[in-house]
Amino acid sequence: MQMGGEGMSPGGNGQGGGRRGTAPRQTRPNAQPQAREQSTDDTVYEAAGTWRYTIDSPQGGGGTIVLTKTSDGYSGTIRRDRVTEDTPLEKVEVKGNNISFTFPVTFGGNPVSVSVQATISKDELNGAMTFGESRTVSLTGKRSE
Repeated sequence: MQMGGEGMSPGGNGQGGGRRGTAPRQTRPNAQPQAREQSTDDTVYEAAGTWRYTIDSPQGGGGTIVLTKTSDGYSGTIRRDRVTEDTPLEKVEVKGNNISFTFPVTFGGNPVSVSVQATISKDELNGAMTFGESRTVSLTGKRSE
């Protein structure tokens, strides 16, 4: 009430309401620089390359992810330490520093889709690997090229 009371006449001619309406304008400039600072600090790192990864699970595990930049976006393969063949990645998406993809595996004769969602920070990769709909483990990696 102090802001409106300063400029109002004792009779309350309504002009004070206009001054109260300016208070939100005073707070907007403070919010705008914060938004600009956040957007200019974002560095987008190249996803293409070879990544050596490990997963945090009781069985352990790891392997190599190879991401390749194409004219249409990205493609790639994954090689798991326990499987000597490269498996093509499916649904590869790179948006800024976020990458996601899926790849098929077989557990006990049953096909399962594994999905990976991770964030790149310079030469490091951090995220999660989800097996079907039931189990998610942490994934970390480092660029090896």
